[in-house]
Amino acid sequence: MAREARLLSAALLPAALGACAIHATASTERYLWRGRRRFGWDTLRRIYLDAKVLNLSPDIVHFEFGTLAVGKTYLKELLGCRLSVSFRGFDLNFAGLEEPRYYEEVFREADLIHCLGEDLWRRAVRRGCPPDKNTF
Repeated sequence: MAREARLLSAALLPAALGACAIHATASTERYLWRGRRRFGWDTLRRIYLDAKVLNLSPDIVHFEFGTLAVGKTYLKELLGCRLSVSFRGFDLNFAGLEEPRYYEEVFREADLIHCLGEDLWRRAVRRGCPPDKNTF
């Protein structure tokens, strides 16, 4: 199954890359240049997965749940945009509890953190969010 998924991704990559180059030329160039330095050839896999976001050339990317931001904070650098992340409960109360630094990169890279209430904000701080982080 994994092999089939890789082959399908490889087959669809030219179409995704072409669409990005047409709809968001400057963003695609920035993504490829910065991605190559950071991820090498893996940038091509990532551009396939990020093509829909890349085509939008966003000024800000918002992750509605903290768990969705894990492993995706590189978008800030590659797209040259800001990141905001909302924590709604499950992500702070259950996800990644076995790994103390689970949200470390999210807390470091996010420009804005949104929590649904003071209790969740306190939990975010206990899980490593800097207390002076911009919140909304």
